[in-house]
Amino acid sequence: MAVHSDCGRNPRLGSQALSRHLISQSSKRPHSDFIQKKSSKKNSTCTPRTAETYLQNRRKHVRVFLKAHVTCIVDSRTTRGSSRNLSHGGMQVEVSDLKTKDAVQLTFRLPISQAIVDAVGTVVWAVEKRHGIRFSSIGAHSQQSIRQFIEEQIGR
Repeated sequence: MAVHSDCGRNPRLGSQALSRHLISQSSKRPHSDFIQKKSSKKNSTCTPRTAETYLQNRRKHVRVFLKAHVTCIVDSRTTRGSSRNLSHGGMQVEVSDLKTKDAVQLTFRLPISQAIVDAVGTVVWAVEKRHGIRFSSIGAHSQQSIRQFIEEQIGR
């Protein structure tokens, strides 16, 4: 089943199922997935789209590598794990005992500046011990520290 946007059928799959499907199909038919270019012209064209570009283009924020100890508090449970990446909108953590839709209070320290970041977020996806957390509340100082850290990492 090929995935198309305005260039054929558009199956109704959840985003995780769609991602898994695209990745599994990319090695079999690397150019079978298409996206329609946004154009003001009447005759728009379809451009090949691979699983990798699909996943990259869905991201709203630049991600940078971050290996840091993270404390996660859900209700009265406290778990500790480590981060894998960080963006302005959230982070990926490796920790046990989190479930999708959990509200999580996060605390971690950024390298170099040693700034402590406190944030509240929601678990938006989980695969084994890896979890994607979207920030829902973060203070101005923590936002500024993350912004500065990301700019430093990109500039390297």
